[in-house]
Amino acid sequence: MTSTLLLTLCLATLHAQAPRYTLGDLEQRALAGHPALAVAQAESQAVKRSAEQAGALPNPVVGYQGEDIRSGAPTYGGQHGAFMEQVIPLGGKLHVRREALLQQGRASEAAIDVARQRVRAGVRTAYARVLVAVERVRVAESLEATLDESVQTSRQLYNIGMADRPDLLEVEAESARGALGARTARADREAAWTALAAAVGDPALPRGELEGAIADLPQLADRATAWKTTQQENPQLVEAALQADVADASIAVERGVTSPDLLLRGGAMYDRARETGGAQANGWQGRAEVGMTLPLWNRNHAGIAAAQGQSDAARSRVRAVSLDLQRRFDEAYTSYSTSVDAVRTYRDEILPRADQAYKLSLERYRAMSAAYVQVLIARRTLVDATAAYVEALGQAWREAVALQTGLAEEP
Repeated sequence: MTSTLLLTLCLATLHAQAPRYTLGDLEQRALAGHPALAVAQAESQAVKRSAEQAGALPNPVVGYQGEDIRSGAPTYGGQHGAFMEQVIPLGGKLHVRREALLQQGRASEAAIDVARQRVRAGVRTAYARVLVAVERVRVAESLEATLDESVQTSRQLYNIGMADRPDLLEVEAESARGALGARTARADREAAWTALAAAVGDPALPRGELEGAIADLPQLADRATAWKTTQQENPQLVEAALQADVADASIAVERGVTSPDLLLRGGAMYDRARETGGAQANGWQGRAEVGMTLPLWNRNHAGIAAAQGQSDAARSRVRAVSLDLQRRFDEAYTSYSTSVDAVRTYRDEILPRADQAYKLSLERYRAMSAAYVQVLIARRTLVDATAAYVEALGQAWREAVALQTGLAEEP
């Protein structure tokens, strides 16, 4: 008695100390520290810095220049000096390149929002999985306890000659099956918690309890409104559209490749040569050069065509993603609708009848007007219906979460 009381108190203490999590709390944890967001933010910063650098002029070239350099005596001759050379891109090349990288920067900023949505989708999917797993454990352990009791009752009936050995063996086999189902359900619950911890980005997340009931299904809008929302929020479609804009910007970059560049070169040289009979060197002399590249041999036709091809491919990819998204949306919404219908049918029709049938069978057995096997059959029907009800709830949750997050893939 004392040991039982101590065990009960220990379990109550552990239950009281177990943390309780809401979906909002878990999402905030994930958004605060998930590595997928850190990757997206770092990539966005890298693109922004590249855009800043793209608008800078090329560095000038400075150096020494010598002409008419002679060895031996007399050493009057030769010109020595310094020069500086600067290339100035024309045709708005720097601006176009910078705009292309800025477009990539806008895409990378949007990628952060996409990463956030995927993180939320992962958390919500894992959250629903834990709710379903916990409910499955409850059903499995309830069945296990009932079957253990049934084994004891069947053995007593067998000992007094009111039950046959085949009936006893059937009950024992069913009990072993129920124990296996309970162990499997508990293992699935542990796996679901591990998946939730990974989705939150905290592998050491303490096990606890989730606030919320599995029967409280997320509510969705009508099909037309849900489809419009999915089009606006689906990460794959958003990314495809942004990459198409980036591909369009690359066409202007390729067209600007053949724009001429202005070449400026200037310097000063000291001429050590002397006029005939003169005693002094000619002295300092300045020089200047101006040149320009001419697109005679390379007009970058292939580069422009390649960029145009990539742009066309990106636009086609947007259409392909949109078509695939339409298919996935129709499948998910149809599955959600049928699952919700199944949940209502089990909750309002099947489960009440199965429960009533089990109670009536139990009453008839207690009144000695029915065999205990009939009670087991009615109990198995109730448990199977409950399991199917939980499975329908799980399917409805999965589809609802997917639709609420724009059919985003997990990070």
